[in-house]
Amino acid sequence: DSQESNDYDGTEEVGAIYAMATYVIGRVKLTGGARVETTNLSAASLDTSVASGLINEADLLPSLNLSYALTDNMNFRASATRTLARPNMREIAPFFSFDQIGGDLVRGNANLERTLIDNFDVRWEWFVRPGELIAVSGYYKRFTNPIVQVYVPGDANPERTWQNVDEAKVAGVELEFRKED
Repeated sequence: DSQESNDYDGTEEVGAIYAMATYVIGRVKLTGGARVETTNLSAASLDTSVASGLINEADLLPSLNLSYALTDNMNFRASATRTLARPNMREIAPFFSFDQIGGDLVRGNANLERTLIDNFDVRWEWFVRPGELIAVSGYYKRFTNPIVQVYVPGDANPERTWQNVDEAKVAGVELEFRKED
């Protein structure tokens, strides 16, 4: 029945446990930890001939942060962390919907995987006076299996879906200035 193919049952359970420790040695502060997350995400069509979206994973997400006091009012910071992003129900559920704004059909992709993200950050900060700050930060992020929205080729009616691509990278620099009146 066509109605069943557009109905689905979905569940998402996320469990986590983490540990963290901080060590201070002179001007150096080191904070490290790890988080273990379990993901149980399911989106099943009521039409049993349609594949279900399923993610059942356990991930170790480490974190390491270093802060070095260059002077009493100036710091250098560096961090490396791993995070993740899960597809939402609409992205992984095996059903069609209609985009009211663009007029496209939108189809979920039951084969989506979660995205792992490796984050690397550095920051120099100078607290000029109380409440005043000058800071420069740099970041780099490497995504494994990022989820992107794509058009399905060859359809008479425009149709979009989501898919994983192998890798993506993002890098940037941020400048921050805060001045008290």
